[in-house]
Amino acid sequence: YDEALSILAEKGVKIEWGEDLSTEAERKLGEEFKGPYFIVDWPTRIKPFYIMPKPDNPDLSLSFDLMIGRMEVASGGQRIHDKDLLISRLKSSGLEPESFKHHLKCFDWGIPPHSGWGLGLARLVMMLLGLSDVREAILYPRDRWRLVP
Repeated sequence: YDEALSILAEKGVKIEWGEDLSTEAERKLGEEFKGPYFIVDWPTRIKPFYIMPKPDNPDLSLSFDLMIGRMEVASGGQRIHDKDLLISRLKSSGLEPESFKHHLKCFDWGIPPHSGWGLGLARLVMMLLGLSDVREAILYPRDRWRLVP
C-alpha cells in the first residue's frame, strides 16, 4: 500500500494515507504494472472488521488485493480468530456485537487461525480477454436498468 502511494505521488495522484484507492489511482497503477501485482499491508481502518491487524503494527492489516492492470480481481486476508479482538473491531466499525452473537458464540469453543479471499470471476475474464466492460464477460449482466434477462 505504501509503495503504491509513493508511485501514485510520482504520477501526480495524491492519496492521503489511510484512504482507499480511487479509480484514477488504480488506472495509474495499471499503467505502471503490466502484469498481475499485489497490494499488501492495507490500513486496517479501510478493511472489513474481520480482517486481522498486523501484530507488530495494528494500523496495518494482514490483507491483500490482487490487481491485473487497473482492476482488482481478488481480495483477501487473515481473519480475526480472537473473540475479544473481533468484538473490539465490530465496535470500532460502528457495528453492534449483539447482532453477531451467533457467529461470536463459535469463538467460545476456539477458532483456529484462518484466512479467506474472494475472486471476481467476471472481472478476471474481462481482463484475460481484454474486454472494455465487465458486462461483456457476463452471460446475463445486471445493472440499474436490467434485472432479468
